[in-house]
Amino acid sequence: MTASWFVIRSTTGNKIVSCLPSAEPALRSQVYVTPDFQGDHSLWTWMDTVYLQNKANALVLDIRKGRLRMMEDTEICVYSRKEGSEARAQQWGTRTCVDDFGRKQPGEAICSLANDEWVLDMGAADDTGYDKLILFPTQTIDNDHQRWDFVPEAQWLDQMKMQPSQAPLPHQDDNNAAYATDLSAYPALGPKRSASIANSLSDHADPSFHASANSQDAYEFSISSRSSSSADLAGMDFPHGLMPAKRGSQSSTGAPVAAFKECHYQVYSQSLSQGAIQSDKSLAMAAAYETWRWWREKSSDASDAKQQDKARATVLSMARTEATKLLGNCHVPASNHQTVLNMTNRYMLQLYEQPSTSTP
Repeated sequence: MTASWFVIRSTTGNKIVSCLPSAEPALRSQVYVTPDFQGDHSLWTWMDTVYLQNKANALVLDIRKGRLRMMEDTEICVYSRKEGSEARAQQWGTRTCVDDFGRKQPGEAICSLANDEWVLDMGAADDTGYDKLILFPTQTIDNDHQRWDFVPEAQWLDQMKMQPSQAPLPHQDDNNAAYATDLSAYPALGPKRSASIANSLSDHADPSFHASANSQDAYEFSISSRSSSSADLAGMDFPHGLMPAKRGSQSSTGAPVAAFKECHYQVYSQSLSQGAIQSDKSLAMAAAYETWRWWREKSSDASDAKQQDKARATVLSMARTEATKLLGNCHVPASNHQTVLNMTNRYMLQLYEQPSTSTP
């Protein structure tokens, strides 16, 4: 079977999922979201419908150490393909993205089949200057960095107005003269597939052909069978919208503080006295800013992880309470209340993660 290679492009622009040619060794190396094409290091294919394999190094996407993390980024690396239950952190599916109103959004979420509520996301840039590819709980708002398009190799190269022969060559070194790309060398490991999927694999050319997150043929992950070293957060409901930390990530940068301050002024100084109708976003930003401003004046810096978790949960609860008060004083349809509360959680997290030097 001839593999169909494609680029995984963020819906935010032409940033694409890539390994770095300079990564030595490639095994366990961090995967990035880069603005430039890295040749074969930026090309991927679906293997047995659930593995995403890189063309340059023949390694597959993997959750680093197979664990979901709360207080630091859950990083994505590439690793040798595993078998059986050990492969659960290497298996992926996609699903359609919808907003809080059920409207379809561009692109698809790429979710871990170990826990399909966690999806590929763009994290902060590290010392390479590139944004890290990470795993993060799915969002329904401000989720541009969690949505992806699968662009066939030929189409991508055509868009770049360059021929395949002009593309940057895969990285080579003395210890690895050429990366293996003959996929026939890799046996069919992992979960058993149904006959219908196995037969259709022989002639498919659609880069989106793979296991759906809801597919009955996908490997079923049992929370009860996890070891204590596995993801303790899988399937967890985070109280009051509390989410794992995403340090300096793209999604958390969001609107500038000045935008929050303006919404706060409009809602608290003008609209409440006049009974004006405000947008869901303005109410959420105003409630988050009011809470953040009070919190910055009254609180001290948390000194350890447990205190930080407690502080984040507390400030999120306060922001929801403030938003509920605003909803009681403004003309907002009852059907929109939950949307405002969800947005308030998101904006409160954004403000809470602001540097201590930021001025309310």
